Amino acid sequence: MKHWILILFVCVVGRAHQVDAREFLKEIETHYNGDNLKEALSVAQDFVKTHPDSIDAQGFLGTLSAELGQWQVAESAFQNLIALKPTTARGYRDLAVVYAQQGQIQMALKTLDGGISKSQQPEVLLSERASLHADLGNGKQAVADLERGIELAPQYIDSYQQLALLYIALKDTTNAVGTMTKALKANPKSVMLMVNQGGIFHALGMTQKALGAYVRAIDIAPD
Repeated sequence: MKHWILILFVCVVGRAHQVDAREFLKEIETHYNGDNLKEALSVAQDFVKTHPDSIDAQGFLGTLSAELGQWQVAESAFQNLIALKPTTARGYRDLAVVYAQQGQIQMALKTLDGGISKSQQPEVLLSERASLHADLGNGKQAVADLERGIELAPQYIDSYQQLALLYIALKDTTNAVGTMTKALKANPKSVMLMVNQGGIFHALGMTQKALGAYVRAIDIAPD
């Protein structure tokens, strides 16, 4: 009997915890959508005090602090998020972005390097690292990161789009087109990729091919 009472108590407490967290999330969203960032941050701070082990709480605190230029608070929140769940890409990515926004590019790269080896979604972090390398003019390294990301996660379509656009910037038309062809071969039913392929063709001045890609996308998803 005591065993079942204990289970019931744990379930009730668990549900109460979830409801409590949802209330914080709802209030943060309301303030954020109303452009009341300071109020949203205040709620996020209370969220962390109430649920210090919540990655959502730490994530909101970090994001809102960064938007308000409170860099050290943001860094600490994202470091806490990583400590709570070292296999998630979110903490590493957001911490790297905070470092990059402050011009600490090497710290951003170091953060991504560590996350790539630990995260369950290394392709997300490889994509972020590729962006930094591209901004630094390291086109070859950026390409290598994106190609590795595609190899690890062929269904992550953002890598293909990013790689194709990078090839366009590098004036490599052949590989830009080939990347989107490879993307659709791996994800033949992706309407988003068809639309993106049309965008790549359009950017390259291939108007007829762009129209063809858009038509195929419309045929699959007319709405």
